[in-house]
Amino acid sequence: MRNAVAAGAFGAVFTTISALSAVAGDAPPEIAPDKPTLALSTKGADSGLFATLFGVPSAIAAPSGTAFAAVNYTDPRGGVAGSGGDGDLSFGVSFGNPVTGIGVTAGVDITGLDPLGDAGSFSLQASRLLGITENSATFLGASYSGLLGWGAGADQEKASVYLTHFRTFDLGGSPVPVLGTIGYGQNVRYTGYNTGVMENGLFWGAGVGVSSFLSASLSGTDNQLNAGVGIRIPGLERVSISAGYYDVTDNVGRRQASVTVGYGISDIFGGF
Repeated sequence: MRNAVAAGAFGAVFTTISALSAVAGDAPPEIAPDKPTLALSTKGADSGLFATLFGVPSAIAAPSGTAFAAVNYTDPRGGVAGSGGDGDLSFGVSFGNPVTGIGVTAGVDITGLDPLGDAGSFSLQASRLLGITENSATFLGASYSGLLGWGAGADQEKASVYLTHFRTFDLGGSPVPVLGTIGYGQNVRYTGYNTGVMENGLFWGAGVGVSSFLSASLSGTDNQLNAGVGIRIPGLERVSISAGYYDVTDNVGRRQASVTVGYGISDIFGGF
């Protein structure tokens, strides 16, 4: 069970979406003239670098027809020292077009692996392209998690809205991708040190491509800092890995290590 901004239902799905969008294509953001679909990648066009976010949602959805699964393991559970580790399972599918309409991702999150399946909920994420240039794109996203929850996942509904901006910078002739999110959500920040009580507030995140197999990210709220990396394994394009620490400075008493592994399959609708 995670204690991040994207914690609880859909947290691992957010990570998977971010990583899948990073390998969705090899071109800079553009709209194909003969087809109103977005050919977007959070990857530098020539450098092979890619950018992902850790701990916060991205409004850049995976391409329509993408189905994915993710497993997340955190230690300690809920960031409470001495409570032992625990994990979550997430499954989802993306459909729709954020350029001509709305891109939607629907998911289910199984909260806790021991015992497996005794808690969980459903979630929805929607995104819309606001603007695009030769080397940048801006998206508006919204998510609602905790739907139809059962077990410990019951009565955990929360909503958030956020802007995500992607841009490549030319550094020494090599495109470097940078990704950023800022938003507002329900129950995203702790009220104080070790209180365990959350309230509404602002959140933010930024990621930058470091190499063809590694990206780095910082995220948080006004009183919590998260730090993590996104990892790609050569030859395993469908696999995404994220690892890092929530509340890395232990400012709210909820420091927690996290590892997420996701797997995606594209075009399950056969082009429809």
